[in-house]
Amino acid sequence: MEKNKKHTYLHYALLFLLFTGGGAAAGAAFSASGIEIYISGSMAAAGDVILKGVGENMILLMVLDVAMAVILGELSLSRMKKLSVLLEGAEDEEADRLEYKIEKAGSVGIIGSQIAIVAGIILVALWYSDFSRNPGNKESIVLAGAVLLIAGCFYQGFWQVRYVKLIQKMEPAKKGDPTSMKFQKQWLESCDEAEKMLIYQSSYRTYCFMSVLLPFLTVVTMLGHLFYNTGLLAIFVVGFLWIAMVSAYCYFCTVSRKRKLNRD
Repeated sequence: MEKNKKHTYLHYALLFLLFTGGGAAAGAAFSASGIEIYISGSMAAAGDVILKGVGENMILLMVLDVAMAVILGELSLSRMKKLSVLLEGAEDEEADRLEYKIEKAGSVGIIGSQIAIVAGIILVALWYSDFSRNPGNKESIVLAGAVLLIAGCFYQGFWQVRYVKLIQKMEPAKKGDPTSMKFQKQWLESCDEAEKMLIYQSSYRTYCFMSVLLPFLTVVTMLGHLFYNTGLLAIFVVGFLWIAMVSAYCYFCTVSRKRKLNRD
């Protein structure tokens, strides 16, 4: 047992030295080659092109963003409705296959809605950056863009309510008001054990994925600021999210353990 512990510590030390040494060597080569100057210039040129493009086509881009979100959302719900009709008379194996397709169609709609919201926010932010550099652009354009963004967010929220209602129509056992702050709790309580296990496994895998992604992004944003002066805010935001995720996970694990002790 003691030997295995020593091997674990040695393995960790070797991996740490390997990654640290590799990172130092890559950084030295990157700096010595002068490629960061080329990349910095390319990023600045690309940034100017993007800002100009957004500034000149703000309304068109926002309309396209909202339109794509609506089309994707409606296609997703339509697909789910058609599959739900087939699900009513399906046998066990066929029912499992249809449930998978319904889940997949819903996931496409949910992911698409989040992308549309984030894209709209980025477009408004880019337009404002261009406006601050070129005050000649009309403020009414950014106001129209903001209105379109709000309209898009309203649609996405409305779409998610429809999505929940559709699931509840297919599975009457599912409970919860999607406009309630307790919806997640109500929904989870109405799931059977197999569904709860699936949710727990998906949540843990998401935590593991974010445990890799957030530290990686923290390092990337730090290097971006060191080499290209991209700003400290990105480092603070990503670092805060990293700390918040780990803290929330530890807190809820502790709370769950305490509740178990109280029940026992």
